[in-house]
Amino acid sequence: MNKCQVCGAEHDPKEIRCADCGTFYPTLAELLAAEEMYEEQQTFKGFLKRILGAESVKQGVCNEFKLFKAGLSNTALFTLYVIAAFIFALLITVI
Repeated sequence: MNKCQVCGAEHDPKEIRCADCGTFYPTLAELLAAEEMYEEQQTFKGFLKRILGAESVKQGVCNEFKLFKAGLSNTALFTLYVIAAFIFALLITVI
């Protein structure tokens, strides 16, 4: 048995409408379209669409950087900062 997403009532998977609240259940085509949209957002093309769709490109890049940073663990952030510091130190010694 499945549960209604709106009211939580149990329903038979063959039904297309909730008997309690009257909401229609999503069809397979709607679920597949939502999955395809999610997958496209995770690609480089989706990344560029979000940046170009923002009010300004600078703001779009900042938002994407914040999303990227939020997805990293503390260990990964520390590793990136150490690498950046090492590269900065190398550049300073060359100049």
